[in-house]
Amino acid sequence: MIISNSSRYVFVHIHKTAGEAVTAALLSGCRRNDIVCGPVHRGRDTDKAFGTDYGGLHKHSHALEIREVMGGVLWHDYFTFSFVRNPYYRILSLYTYIEMMVQGQGVRRYVPPSLRKNRLWRWPGTKAYLDTRSFSEFIRHDDFVQHEPGAQPMVDWLTDQGKVLVSFIGKVESLEKDFAQITATIGMAQSAVPPKNVSRSRVRLRDYYRGADFDYVFDRYRADFETFGYDRSPG
Repeated sequence: MIISNSSRYVFVHIHKTAGEAVTAALLSGCRRNDIVCGPVHRGRDTDKAFGTDYGGLHKHSHALEIREVMGGVLWHDYFTFSFVRNPYYRILSLYTYIEMMVQGQGVRRYVPPSLRKNRLWRWPGTKAYLDTRSFSEFIRHDDFVQHEPGAQPMVDWLTDQGKVLVSFIGKVESLEKDFAQITATIGMAQSAVPPKNVSRSRVRLRDYYRGADFDYVFDRYRADFETFGYDRSPG
């Protein structure tokens, strides 16, 4: 999440929608009076400060939460934007990211739960991953469905009672084109969007989805498909 007072914009960061890459690309244009909650060291510091002093704002704050802290007048005066992603790929990306993080722990993943200090082990998605044997089981596990923040529909970040709150919604599928439009709007020299938190390149849906998984994901994220114009067909 970024609130740029110098360039008068707000970036709403949704899980697994290239948010860290967009934050990194925008960072060069940020100034001392801008608020960055995110992957960079400066972002981690402000995460702590704003979580305590400014209404609980954090890296993945919803648009409505940010608007409530900023106030409606200032919110509407700023250019507000976010990025979304095909729900089939977004949920798979979260799964493969958690898988990569867990496997990257090596032998440490066998340490007794009571001794695990890495916050990775506290993620509901991690608990779901460790308790299941496949992607199909993972997306239906209660810890993932009920408690994992990254499993929330994208409309939860960007709407209030069905009304979209942000000025512009880009798509991961057209990231470079949409980011160029954003930088032109905020008056920033266009920069490339570097890859960040890439869980696995060239992941194919049908390597993970089985049977009724497509219908299950469509039904659960129907509002995302319809609001952001994604095709039900997995292609």
